[in-house]
Amino acid sequence: MGFVLGLVLSAHKALNAKDIAQRFLTIARSEETLGKFAVLQKFNDSRYYVSVLPITEAVRFEQKKGKIYLSARTSTAGPGYHDYLTGLLDDLISLERLAATETGEYRDEADYWADAISLPCRLR
Repeated sequence: MGFVLGLVLSAHKALNAKDIAQRFLTIARSEETLGKFAVLQKFNDSRYYVSVLPITEAVRFEQKKGKIYLSARTSTAGPGYHDYLTGLLDDLISLERLAATETGEYRDEADYWADAISLPCRLR
């Protein structure tokens, strides 16, 4: 797939890709400088995309068996964008009381996530 940042999000209850993508969009839009660029796109009932910046590929939220598989290719915009997305995801995980794990191809190849938070994240 070629993405650089991937995580598996889970909670005590089954997650819905649309709900999580919309919550991520709300967090992204609250950012004063770049928030106005964020938009939500529906692919199908189990896959949604949030475009954070018009020059980058969208963040993908895919629902599988009650978990959300998140992926984002950040290499097109560079390490600052990767760090920015990591911060937005940290806010999402904290606000929604989610757990985030890396597994298989869903991992942070740049290790920003592992450096910022010990994985797996505990349920808050």
